Amino acid sequence: MILSLKIFLIIILIATTIVIIKLLLKKRARILRKLERRSRLAFWSIGFMESDSPLHWTPKEAKLLRPTDVDPNMYIVADPFLFDHENERYLFFEAMLHDAPTAHIDCARFDHEKQEWQLLGTVLEEPFHLSYPQVIRDKEQIYMIPESKQALRVGLYRAVNFPTQWEFVKPLIEGKKLVDSTIFNWQDHWYLFASRKKRLFLYHADKIDGPWQPHPSNPIRRGNFSRCGGRIIQHKNRLYRIAQDQRGYGAGVYAFEILSLTPTKYKEKPAKELNPLLLPGSADWTETGMHHLDTIQIAPDRYFAVFDGEQFPE
Repeated sequence: MILSLKIFLIIILIATTIVIIKLLLKKRARILRKLERRSRLAFWSIGFMESDSPLHWTPKEAKLLRPTDVDPNMYIVADPFLFDHENERYLFFEAMLHDAPTAHIDCARFDHEKQEWQLLGTVLEEPFHLSYPQVIRDKEQIYMIPESKQALRVGLYRAVNFPTQWEFVKPLIEGKKLVDSTIFNWQDHWYLFASRKKRLFLYHADKIDGPWQPHPSNPIRRGNFSRCGGRIIQHKNRLYRIAQDQRGYGAGVYAFEILSLTPTKYKEKPAKELNPLLLPGSADWTETGMHHLDTIQIAPDRYFAVFDGEQFPE
């Protein structure tokens, strides 16, 4: 009996040790990858193109906005969001210089004739890091909700002089390090998805400026795919949440069909027939990472998209 117990405890100890070693090796790999990104200055670019579906894209056919197109000292242009206003198409994106401690938000206007972006410069800068600048309209107002986890808030900004001047309105959620907050209006009610430590949280409100309430099902997802990777897509009477594959930074973009979305209920499932939407290595410029997709409808059965990709320099 004692011998059997000892053998059982040894087996448990070995199994636990193996699990710990695997976790340590995984953490070591992440750290080494992060150090490699910093030492080799892996850079992110933005691809853009048209398609007949908002959920099918081929990055190798996309045209590019590269960091050096924005500034010779730029190495990240990422998290792109589109917004059409008064017959013009605008692009808002995270921009970061080599020697800068934080990123800011830049903007560009699309030249339809030349099929390229005209840079308008920096439109939002704070003492803290900014990224993921989703721009939305509510009645006559245009708002931006960039990621600002370093400020421990999800902040609402209003366009004073679109697209170049913005003012801070108020925090929608305070005291939490939430990333990639994705806002969506559905059936005249506002919803906001945001992530923290591989947990996806949902908030809801009657008005865009709140008050915002946590969803009773929070966290609505745990583990992989709990971080959003672009705005919610509505297509053929279905809703899709765009999610990042978190098995590695920039490991890909996937779609989850939202089956139920109300102030009291939430349910989603992987859209298996669509996944993966975007994968690293699908083009030279996406060699080591992809983690974002944003699309808008520009005509019946015609869509325009932007997505980002990472590669190491030659």
